[in-house]
Amino acid sequence: MKHFVFILAGLVLVSGCASIRTDSSNPSLQSPITTKAGNTAFHGELGSSDRIKFTDDASARPPDISFMYSRSNDARLNLAYGVNDRFDIGAGVTSSAGLNLTSRFRFSGDEKSTWSSAATLFVNYDVSTKSGDQNGEFGPGGYNWNAKASSTLAALGVAIGYRASENVLLIANAGGGETRAKFEIEQDAANGDPGGNYSSDIKAPLHNLGFGVAFGRDTFITLGVMYTHKQWKDTSLGDTSTTHAILKIETH
Repeated sequence: MKHFVFILAGLVLVSGCASIRTDSSNPSLQSPITTKAGNTAFHGELGSSDRIKFTDDASARPPDISFMYSRSNDARLNLAYGVNDRFDIGAGVTSSAGLNLTSRFRFSGDEKSTWSSAATLFVNYDVSTKSGDQNGEFGPGGYNWNAKASSTLAALGVAIGYRASENVLLIANAGGGETRAKFEIEQDAANGDPGGNYSSDIKAPLHNLGFGVAFGRDTFITLGVMYTHKQWKDTSLGDTSTTHAILKIETH
């Protein structure tokens, strides 16, 4: 039976195929308006992630390791807590990439100011593991293998807001960081096949730029667009870029 174990904040889900891949969310579009002190706020966003496939078949001997890139949509749910009126921290999950952590520090303005700005931090972590035999399934005479893949994203940026009217906030984001993707395949020896271990750890500096319009005051509905450029080092992926639309609901 094909197993795909997706570890997401301690939860285990089952799915599967013999390809090995990992998803990493792109940076989120952030508002410069932080959560009020002592309040818990809800953030929901439709965004995008990068999908890195390491091999189509982890059971092949040896596996054909060829890095492939594609874009995938994801949904994010996050809860933020206002440590004080200028600083909040948050944690949540994404549909494609696992656990995410956020933090914002507003260094000018407030929800009533014409201009406001904040430093933002976004961290994402994803882990997946798989098992099978030479056909991607357990069975008599199979060559057992195990594989795991993970990705991380750490991005730091600045969010600037301009209140065009009481219920309209214009938002601009700019930032940078690094994303990493790793995999390891362990194949057991069987029937004269020596088996083997295969692994890789690739990195990409990233830069992102985003714009949005938020409607509302205590609750925002934001429409925006985010551009992310990544420079994958020492791989055939080269430079990749993604431009995607964003829909976000946020309380504070």
